[in-house]
Amino acid sequence: RTHGAKGGGDDEAPLSAGAAGALVDSALAAHFTGVGGAPGGGDGFSEALLKAYACVETYLDGHKEKAFHSAFLEPARFYFDLAGDAHQRDHVNIHGINWYLALLHGGLGVQLPLLSSYGDGDNIGVCDFWQGLSCGAWAVFKQEGNFGKAFEGIGDLKKKAKERGKFKVKNLTAGEFANGNRHAKAKHLGNAAAKGRPELAMYLDRYAHFFRRDWLARRMFENLNSESIPEYAGFRKACETLYRSYPLREVDKETFVEFAYADEYFTELDVQRVGEFFEWLRVFKERPGSRLSEAVAGSPAEGQEAGDAPRGERPDVLGVLDRVLAEGNEEAAAGVRVETTPPPFSSPLTGGVSREVQGDNIYVGKTKDVKKGMQVENSKEKCRVPADRTCPICMEEKDDVEMLEHWDPKGDVSEHKMCGACRVQWQKHDNIECPFCRELLHADEMTVFIKDAVAAINHQQQMSPDEAAAIMEKWQMLEMMLQGQQSAIRRVAKLVVEHKDFAASIIKGTSGKCRWLRDMAGVVFRLDSMCKDGELNVSAAKGKMLADAVEAIMTPIEGPTAQKLEPHFYGALYMQAVTPWLCAWRGGASTRTAAEHVRRVGRSIAHGIKKHKINKKEITQRLVRDYVMLAHEPVWGGQRSDVLYMAVYK
Repeated sequence: RTHGAKGGGDDEAPLSAGAAGALVDSALAAHFTGVGGAPGGGDGFSEALLKAYACVETYLDGHKEKAFHSAFLEPARFYFDLAGDAHQRDHVNIHGINWYLALLHGGLGVQLPLLSSYGDGDNIGVCDFWQGLSCGAWAVFKQEGNFGKAFEGIGDLKKKAKERGKFKVKNLTAGEFANGNRHAKAKHLGNAAAKGRPELAMYLDRYAHFFRRDWLARRMFENLNSESIPEYAGFRKACETLYRSYPLREVDKETFVEFAYADEYFTELDVQRVGEFFEWLRVFKERPGSRLSEAVAGSPAEGQEAGDAPRGERPDVLGVLDRVLAEGNEEAAAGVRVETTPPPFSSPLTGGVSREVQGDNIYVGKTKDVKKGMQVENSKEKCRVPADRTCPICMEEKDDVEMLEHWDPKGDVSEHKMCGACRVQWQKHDNIECPFCRELLHADEMTVFIKDAVAAINHQQQMSPDEAAAIMEKWQMLEMMLQGQQSAIRRVAKLVVEHKDFAASIIKGTSGKCRWLRDMAGVVFRLDSMCKDGELNVSAAKGKMLADAVEAIMTPIEGPTAQKLEPHFYGALYMQAVTPWLCAWRGGASTRTAAEHVRRVGRSIAHGIKKHKINKKEITQRLVRDYVMLAHEPVWGGQRSDVLYMAVYK
């Protein structure tokens, strides 16, 4: 019986904590199956459901961001690159991003895990780029293998100028969006999208392309089921628990994995079954007339004949929760709120109800914003773990659950914790970010690098050139450890640049034209290239500090008054330029400025050899030939165009 139901209420016995939890589990399982008693029982159902939702939300955050890159940011950057406008291209990720986020939110109601400023009035990096790019360009960006990639890393777009030119079909005016319209602020573009302006439909359709039901079901399930990162840990176990109550469960398929795959080797995923399972969880929108809707609406239950009485009404789950909460069992009901229809959420742009993707009936709004049948708030107040010893990653009680040590914690991080086993798995992937808030953890390698870098420039008088150059080697090792985690690399770089001792010493070294600045030029080159390419969000003053340091390194060896250096210094300086470029290239980051640093240093060395008759053989003793050869094509455009190589080796 439920609280307030006929024939009950006042004469009911008080609930224990265990009984309350069991009541919530049973009610939720019954709500999802549409029967008075779940066929597989409701034990652990609510905890499994919360875990599944948390995993799905984590995956969708990344999926939405990748779709945003493939449908908006990278095509926009690619257009400006084709147009030869580096200034606009490099500001797509600074100002343009705010306009495109506003368009997406206003048109589809989609919220991404990205900070945005809808009041941005600077339209640098904004244009009607899909009108300027060919259908062939979209065919490249929408390929599954290119999903979320920067255009610089897409092979089909790395062609010679003449071949790349076919992707550009129209010259556009920067700052204008759709039929020459200009908007004063980003939010005005969002409002235009919310009103259904037809000229913006192409942008919304191309974003929605990445949420086709079968494609999303396969990608999401295979990623979550692999449990490849700690945030996904526990998904398989949650699915097995939920499967016991699944209306379409098959008797001969004992486990959910067996049910999800069409073959005994688990290689051929049945996307229809997986899609229906996500539909049942209210992650996908229910399709009228589907097998699932018929099963839940009133098809004969197990053991029933077609002519028997239909199943009972769904239980009053809110009444159950009211009773549980009234008797003080908050833990049993924490984080659970069930509604009969998906709650609309208001757009901050219009104040009205935001839209949803209609084409394939998939919700692409953030999981906690829109969910049919159930809404889960992933906050510390609304969704508490049952006990302090429960690991929020694997959802198991352990004695070694500890809070993660943050480098610079933002807000309350007391619930950001893991058990020992999950920490080991997290560290195996060289992750230095908190899986809950994405702030940097107090990683030993990062700490050592920052301390060494700052100590090096503060004690430069006692340091040999080799010791100074070793700082770049440590940075290279750090980037190799964090390969693929560009956000973590940018955060480390930001900490270094904004460190007061680092900044003070760089300024001192620049003004005094100190030799040690040249000996650790690699770090300066890397930080400067990240800043100029829009990957390092620091103040204009810090950006100027880095640019001035680069000039202090390069000016003495350029032009008619170029100084003569010892041969090994030339070789070492080229390695200090190539290594940062190689770090960016291997990590999939922008290499535009880093490549220019390599070319500038290479031309200066070639000039010095010619002017001062430098011994080439001594220069080669400090060059790593493999690194030199790696730069032939990406940096110079070929071996014969490589000025350094031709000057030193030929």
